[in-house]
Amino acid sequence: MRDIADALGIHSSTVSLALKDDPRITKQTKEKVLAEAKRQQYTANPLVSALMSHRAMRTPPPYRMEFAFVCATESKEEWLATSTAYHNMLRGATDRAIELGYKLNLYPRQNSKLSTQRFSNILKARNIHGIIIAPMHNSDTRISINWDQFSVIELGYTLQEPVFHRVVHDYFHSMITVMKEVKARGFKRIGLILNENVDTKVHHLWKAAYIEEQSRSPEADRITPLIHAKIDAELFHTWFIEKKPDVVVCIDFNGTMKLAQSIGLEVPRDVSVVSLGCYTPTDPSAGIYQDYELMGSSAVDQLISLVLRNDRNIPKRNLSIQVGGIWVDGPSLGDKRTS
Repeated sequence: MRDIADALGIHSSTVSLALKDDPRITKQTKEKVLAEAKRQQYTANPLVSALMSHRAMRTPPPYRMEFAFVCATESKEEWLATSTAYHNMLRGATDRAIELGYKLNLYPRQNSKLSTQRFSNILKARNIHGIIIAPMHNSDTRISINWDQFSVIELGYTLQEPVFHRVVHDYFHSMITVMKEVKARGFKRIGLILNENVDTKVHHLWKAAYIEEQSRSPEADRITPLIHAKIDAELFHTWFIEKKPDVVVCIDFNGTMKLAQSIGLEVPRDVSVVSLGCYTPTDPSAGIYQDYELMGSSAVDQLISLVLRNDRNIPKRNLSIQVGGIWVDGPSLGDKRTS
């Protein structure tokens, strides 16, 4: 690095910043440094780079800019009341932003008094260049913003359109994990219940993995999933009596527990219940913890990358980063082999 600096007559710190594509270094200087580095066949020492990164992390980074966490609700309070999982995503994103020298604030977008231009102008006036689209329960969410002015990352499959780079839970392989864990404990008749809106929102990936795993079971043990717009006690009872599952896989654990209790079932004595959305790795429910905090922090990492590259607007081809789930052993499952 010093040889490059000497050849160009500049300080070695300028060379270091130019090689890191730091926005404080002019484009002309960066081009000269890169050309000289190529001529000298310069290769960064990974041990030195790791040491310098470690030293830099020991002191808080300077404040850089604010990002917007945009939700499709009328108010912050309305979005915050939606889901514990969403709180965890926001916390993971906020903590990561602070760690890297950024701020993250929640902005509700569905305020009917704000036009697209007005809302976009508010963000620009606050020097916001990056947006994270907050997750929502609905599968047909739409948000209107002047996208060409911002770098954007979507958390989950939130927007019906447009489609942005996103960070999502690995729904398909989480279901594969659930099926394997449940079968390993001796369960054969595995049922799945999902709200129709949720099934659509996750692009049918849970259902697809479930059907794939069911195809590997004997035909007598295969159960048609219960997917409906509104699963009430009567519908659940009819399905349960007809299909006779040993275990029910669901996303709404508390709701499913109430359905089971409403028809006189005790969990896990009469039927086991497995959740696809445990809120913590130590939940009383067995199932998958989606690691919501990691999804939030990963969204910030990806957004910073877009902002630094000045990559704005709707991408021609979107990239998705999938965050794997963590299996949680809980008392709601039990073990068929010992019953």
